Amino acid sequence: LYDDLSARENLRFAAVMLGTPDAAGRVERAIADVGLASRADERVRDFSAGMRKRLALGRILLGSASLVLLDEPYAALDGEGMSLVDQLLLAWREVGVTVLVASHSTERIEPLVDGRVTLERGLVVETSGRGVSSAPPSLLADPRRSATEMAR
Repeated sequence: LYDDLSARENLRFAAVMLGTPDAAGRVERAIADVGLASRADERVRDFSAGMRKRLALGRILLGSASLVLLDEPYAALDGEGMSLVDQLLLAWREVGVTVLVASHSTERIEPLVDGRVTLERGLVVETSGRGVSSAPPSLLADPRRSATEMAR
């Protein structure tokens, strides 16, 4: 996000860079969808962390990504913002977008995802769900062993 631009200008710039069809309409829709319509013309430098997060989510809505990466998507959001993330996760799942989420909010996110990989100290200790590797956690936890096993 560019601090010296407004929310609307940030999304317009992103839409141009993404080659978004109907950019003007999609920008306005994204601003409304993430709850920033009343603040759309304010500079991002004056936004709270939660508002910045909402704007970043709005930027994702401008594209047609098949993969979305989210790092702690609930951090800095109020209850309404967290519900927005929930709705987006469900909508993306419904249309087949793969979403990779790094989150400590496991209880909140669990019903919204198809699979889970649990890490402890950077190592995989558990995997579950559809589309997640069924390799035993002990194999996944040892990258050298994993590479050797996959090469066989």
